[in-house]
Amino acid sequence: MLVMADPSVKWFAKAVEYATEIRFVTKGRIAFLEDGVPRSGNNKGSVFFVFSPKMLGNAKFTWVNRKELLDKGNL
Repeated sequence: MLVMADPSVKWFAKAVEYATEIRFVTKGRIAFLEDGVPRSGNNKGSVFFVFSPKMLGNAKFTWVNRKELLDKGNL
């Protein structure tokens, strides 16, 4: 699940509690889409929450470089 990295909201702590892995995006921000068009002005970082039904909780924190994601075509 790709979301804005905002630990000040209630759902963020809940996601951390159940996630298997938490991947923070570094070296830039990801533009979210609105009607299929990238929307500029994202003022927060991005984070991927990875959930595995067999391994809920005890999240592993990692970092992924935005440019590497773009180069691989994952964004």
